[in-house]
Amino acid sequence: MIAVLALMATDRTMTIDEQSHGRTVRAPVGTTLVVQLHSQLGTGYSWRVQSAPATLKLLESGVAKQPQAGTQKVGGSERQQFRFRVAKKGLRRVRLEYVRPWEKNVKPARTFEVTIDSR
Repeated sequence: MIAVLALMATDRTMTIDEQSHGRTVRAPVGTTLVVQLHSQLGTGYSWRVQSAPATLKLLESGVAKQPQAGTQKVGGSERQQFRFRVAKKGLRRVRLEYVRPWEKNVKPARTFEVTIDSR
């Protein structure tokens, strides 16, 4: 069973996270889709876009806004963020991998996949 999450027509930005893994997300053309995933950058692992069609444009990536100073522990959990713009109608899959960039031919520690429906 595929769960479909709908974006309200008045909101042009949609944020998804690990709970959307394996699901289909409905987002109309022009929507900014923000993907936020837990990471521990101090371990060397980070999320990277493994596949995303050209019709889904990556606007930026980085670490999401951090909590107030003094509340985060060294080596603690962070949230990486990827901002995409839905550029054309269609059904497309996005896949991100949690990897150490210098390790070659190693399976990712985690993966995240979501299907974007903008038909």
